[in-house]
Amino acid sequence: KMSGVLLYYKYANLLGVQDEIKHFYEELCTPLSLVGRIRVAEDGVNVTVGGLLENLEKHVTAVKENNILKGSDIDFKLQTSFGAINDKTKEESKFDKLVIRLCEELVTLGPLAKCQAKLENTGVHLTPEQFHAKIFEAEETIKNGNESNMVLLDTRNFYEARIGQFKASQIESIDPEIRCFSDFPSWVDANVPCLVNKTLMMYCTGGVRCERATAYVREKCEGFCEVYQLQGGIQRYLERFPSGGFFEGKNFVYDDRNAVGGEEAPPTAVFGRCQLCHCPWDDYSKRLRCSHCRQLLLVCSDCSKDAPVGSSLNSLLCEICLKNQVAENLKLDSPFDTCSSPSDITVVKSEPEKDNNIKSSVLDNSSNFNSENANKISPWPLNGVEQKPRKHRILCLHGFRQSAKKFEGRTCALRKKLKDLAEFVFVDGPHCLPLFYKWTDIQNVGDSKDVSSKSHEIPVSTYKRAWLVSLEDQQIMTEALRSERGLPYTQLSSNVPNNSDRLEDFKFDAATLFTTPEALQDLPIVSQLNSSICDIDNNYKQKLLLDWVAAPERIDNNQFLKQIEGWMESLKALEEIFQTKGPFDGIMGFSQGAAIASVLCALRELEMRQCTKLAQPEQTSRTFQFNFAILASGFPSPVPEHKTLIKNLCSGDGEIKGNLGCLHTPSLHIFGNSGEDKQIQVDYSNRLAQYFDPTTRRIVCHQSAHIIPATANHIRSIRDFLMS
Repeated sequence: KMSGVLLYYKYANLLGVQDEIKHFYEELCTPLSLVGRIRVAEDGVNVTVGGLLENLEKHVTAVKENNILKGSDIDFKLQTSFGAINDKTKEESKFDKLVIRLCEELVTLGPLAKCQAKLENTGVHLTPEQFHAKIFEAEETIKNGNESNMVLLDTRNFYEARIGQFKASQIESIDPEIRCFSDFPSWVDANVPCLVNKTLMMYCTGGVRCERATAYVREKCEGFCEVYQLQGGIQRYLERFPSGGFFEGKNFVYDDRNAVGGEEAPPTAVFGRCQLCHCPWDDYSKRLRCSHCRQLLLVCSDCSKDAPVGSSLNSLLCEICLKNQVAENLKLDSPFDTCSSPSDITVVKSEPEKDNNIKSSVLDNSSNFNSENANKISPWPLNGVEQKPRKHRILCLHGFRQSAKKFEGRTCALRKKLKDLAEFVFVDGPHCLPLFYKWTDIQNVGDSKDVSSKSHEIPVSTYKRAWLVSLEDQQIMTEALRSERGLPYTQLSSNVPNNSDRLEDFKFDAATLFTTPEALQDLPIVSQLNSSICDIDNNYKQKLLLDWVAAPERIDNNQFLKQIEGWMESLKALEEIFQTKGPFDGIMGFSQGAAIASVLCALRELEMRQCTKLAQPEQTSRTFQFNFAILASGFPSPVPEHKTLIKNLCSGDGEIKGNLGCLHTPSLHIFGNSGEDKQIQVDYSNRLAQYFDPTTRRIVCHQSAHIIPATANHIRSIRDFLMS
């Protein structure tokens, strides 16, 4: 029986039904013995799975019939496969198992494109035949002595473009040389003058990235009026033009085939080149990697005959790292700009600026390594054994009104780019918070008759959590706990506008409490509810949304200063986390989580000082043992006992320092300094940073909102800190 690979994507609003879609794929793929990767995001699905062709066809039929995905309009790309080249290829492409991931974005464009690149602004879709004809027409225009403003723009990562690109005579072809798709917006921003008023012909592997990439470009300015994308991507193009057409080389694919060329393309038509001897080469089957950024290297069989499969080369860098000169003892083509004050602050900008005076301490210790003598040095590990450093285990503390799952999702791109250095452990704060509902878009929802569909105007959500709460939050939670069925109906109904008594007019964003159908009948609201969701299955009917409160008309920007309750519960929870989930090398906190992380640094400091006073300190048990802290968008804890703790530590240093520099935990502080962060002002984040010893403290400022940015420049700063 023949095996194959199936690729497809669909953009659709899956907010509130992601868990249901994940369950659908689990129930569908497991009995069919399908393996691969499935990404279920709030804005759609992206699927790459493999198995028997007949089972893949059954998968296609089931997706078409699914009443949420409604896959009849999906472009299912199904091809035969002869299996993995080797076990490493199978492992890295996740074709040794089924992996289904829940995430926020289908393709991650990064913080620069937050709330941008909307699908309604995507470029004009051209079929492979139309794409080919347009390039041919531009070539003919040039041959006739006229000018063409066409640009062939690759939106893929640089290691994909290494082995194949669109090329046409005298037409500009651009490879942005990005490590990941989230770097694309910053590249566009830096190159707008070179792209504006051009006919942009954009392409990617299968089309999913171009949907967002073309939209981002078109939204930049009115000068981007002719933006086209290749419908179905390179894969569909090579099916229509098996000899290759205008595409030279092979199409890099994210499955165990590694790369696919046109069926009728001559075997000698190799686009890629070995990075050491520059001979024609396009085979990634050894999965060799850059010693710094861990991206794939293209090295021929002769040059890599002594290299173990999947190894990270001791001295060899990819072409981007070579261009940036990130090897130790060489000048760095730096994207960083150093602030004048304080001296330890680094501002990372979206547009790289060169500063040849900054040195890197990130990489390899081979001081004699450079691009000229790269092929004279043996880059392979001694005795065929690769020396991998142990990954840091980092405890991650979410912010207020977040959760471990939400924080994990929001740091997806960050974790992916640091996966060779760190393992992240996410935990929930002990305090559950009620969720908010809003009376919004009533005119758009009120006449909807499709309330029985699985799209669910009442999305199922998880509880939001916190490490510290305000007195008001605590009172609401206490009231909710008085009844097994959540908040009383009197509070619920008091927020309903007088001019609407129809439940289907309601737009919910709330947590779910499970109860029995009999108990539901006791509530006056159920009579309305039953008439609205009579066609929904009984299991869903039991998920009546009770534990919610009306959203405030405006959010108090200083609400974090009022959150001074609940510390003892959090302390107990953290002690248990360190005991049961530890040990940890470091902690990473975001917003309120950063404030709590700084308190743990203070407790660590206190424990270390107590140990040094004892005659036999090694016999003293320490609860909070870790070696570094990463604090993003943080602020000093407003809890009175925390303020006292910091004050006592500083006075115990021999002289009163005004609470400055008394915490000696090596720390990295990441926060916005452009005013985009509306939740935590820069002054509070900077004040928290000043608690830490300036000799072991690093500060990286960004120009985004209330996030941890994961663009290439910021990742370099974090990697540098972790490797130090």
